[in-house]
Amino acid sequence: MPGPRHVEFLALPADDRRGLQFLMPLLRLADACDLSKDQRVDDIACQIAGDGVNLQIRGAKVDLELWAAQRVSDVFETVYGKPLTVSLSRK
Repeated sequence: MPGPRHVEFLALPADDRRGLQFLMPLLRLADACDLSKDQRVDDIACQIAGDGVNLQIRGAKVDLELWAAQRVSDVFETVYGKPLTVSLSRK
């Protein structure tokens, strides 16, 4: 998340900063799902289940992407207030 060294972000109006904060975890997830840059992820399914969010990734050899997406879960929970579980889809 942006800190004191991100002066351009801090210079934005509060409403703009808030909107961007909701987009940051999604952008990080998108980047994580193509971390190898080989487009290995075939499909992503997202479900809100109870108090959390489940993200399922489908594709061949997506271990790196799965790991990277799981690392975003703390930022996602900080912004959205819901835990994110990332798993490999078996479908």
